[in-house]
Amino acid sequence: MPNWCVGTMKVRGNSENLTRFFKEGVFHYDDKKPLTFIYDKGENEADILAYVKTNDSGYLAIKGVTRNEIEPLNDYGEIYFTDSRKDKNIRIGYFRFETAWKIETDQLVEVSKKYGIDIRIHAFEQGMEFEQFIEVHAGNLVKNEVILFEDRDWAWESVNPNWGG
Repeated sequence: MPNWCVGTMKVRGNSENLTRFFKEGVFHYDDKKPLTFIYDKGENEADILAYVKTNDSGYLAIKGVTRNEIEPLNDYGEIYFTDSRKDKNIRIGYFRFETAWKIETDQLVEVSKKYGIDIRIHAFEQGMEFEQFIEVHAGNLVKNEVILFEDRDWAWESVNPNWGG
């Protein structure tokens, strides 16, 4: 049984690319069903994504990324999106991310390329006492930082010492 590396994941892109990512690149882990979308009232469905709603319980997964699970950060099954402060055409979505052992950056680079989105993850692994921070922009890995806590006080120095493991 693996140790789980757990953290938050953000995806950034225009509404069209994010919608395509969630329609084609994310599925319900247990039954492989697609996601249900809820759109802003009065907006064009192809244009603006307010949030992704999952109608049933269970985890979601990203196609092409091994041993991963994503889930909403709230108890209502909703993944919210917000506008970028720098560009109103860009939306940012955020949710919980889990993967076995460590983040496989090469797979996320391919996801970023395929869907034209940026990805940012900050994850924690309690059992092996490390944090991993990755960022992918337009299919290019721009950051892959691993912070090891071998001779340090994990419980005190880690931002989320009870995540992962």
